[in-house]
Amino acid sequence: EVIKNDPKRRKLIEVSPQLVRKKVIAEVISAKNCAAGHKLGDRYVIRAAGYLVAEESAKNLCLSAIVPLLPFVSVVGELIANGLEPNTMMTDHAGCLDTGFECGGFGRVVMKIHVE
Repeated sequence: EVIKNDPKRRKLIEVSPQLVRKKVIAEVISAKNCAAGHKLGDRYVIRAAGYLVAEESAKNLCLSAIVPLLPFVSVVGELIANGLEPNTMMTDHAGCLDTGFECGGFGRVVMKIHVE
């Protein structure tokens, strides 16, 4: 009954099959001194429904790299729910939270994001 009376929740239920099928891909395009050992071409694969596809993702899960991807997953879900092409995001790059060696951190990773 609650879902019937809440258009946002109803829409989420309606688009959930699409969210499960779509993958948000974050591919490493720059990596310097990464403590997790990430290198060019490594990827994190996250279903638009919000969960990591571990078998398709980089072996070493780095929280500093994956946390910045959360807003992108949310935006992709919103775009899909509103019938829009998710690869039209204006911002399609993310960086890990490590500040890099020059600023007291260990390294730095930058990823390009797209949806498949």
